[in-house]
Amino acid sequence: MTATGYKGLYLGTLVFALANGAVEAVINPITATLYSRSKTHHLNILHAGWPGGLVIGGLLAIALGSSGGDNAWRWKVALYLVPTILYGWMMFGQKCPIQERVAAGVSYADMLGEFGWAGCLIACTFGAYGIDEILRVFGMHLNTTAILFVALVPTAIFASRIRKFGHPMFIFLLLVMILLVTTELGTDSWIAALMTPVLKEFGSNAGNWVLIYTSAIMFVLRFFAGPIVHRISPLGLLAVCAVIASIGLFWLANAARRQS
Repeated sequence: MTATGYKGLYLGTLVFALANGAVEAVINPITATLYSRSKTHHLNILHAGWPGGLVIGGLLAIALGSSGGDNAWRWKVALYLVPTILYGWMMFGQKCPIQERVAAGVSYADMLGEFGWAGCLIACTFGAYGIDEILRVFGMHLNTTAILFVALVPTAIFASRIRKFGHPMFIFLLLVMILLVTTELGTDSWIAALMTPVLKEFGSNAGNWVLIYTSAIMFVLRFFAGPIVHRISPLGLLAVCAVIASIGLFWLANAARRQS
């Protein structure tokens, strides 16, 4: 692939990611509004669609193989058009429900007050580094002064309108999400490459089978987590999952140490 082709693919992926983010920002509050009496259960079902899509996509990628020669990857990427067109057609004629915030009479400014200028600073700081990362693909970058400008100016404008620090628990959760997202993205990016040498008998599709296996487990647990939540509460479920995740990470760390 040429340098120009890579930049075009990078921009296309960036736009695709922005679209995914917009969908994520809209679908979560809509689901919570539609199922106000069973939010956790139906949000779990909603988010089961992500690993479910990975399972279907992985199987289709294996089925397509290298058919199409050098353009095989284009056909695999084009598979995204199928659900996109389907969901777009399903949305015609639909009306979005009134969000709970609006129904409760909470103003948009009050909602932003929960986010606060501290939350804005966190978001803008990561946004600045994200812009710098994008520019580096095109041979440019932001120096420290520019990064501070991109982070602080929007925060100052926000603070001039919303003069609140933000809810302490919300800010704490934002900071926790940094660790969570870093762990999640790192695992998704590296697990296939790490497991491929171990699963040599699967050949070139080893990474895809690992993705399918882990995503299938995630899909089942998310889809059927409702009854568990009702028994031990959402916080209880999070605590149990944290313990299981810690045990899994401990085992992985020991396995890696033995391999080295």
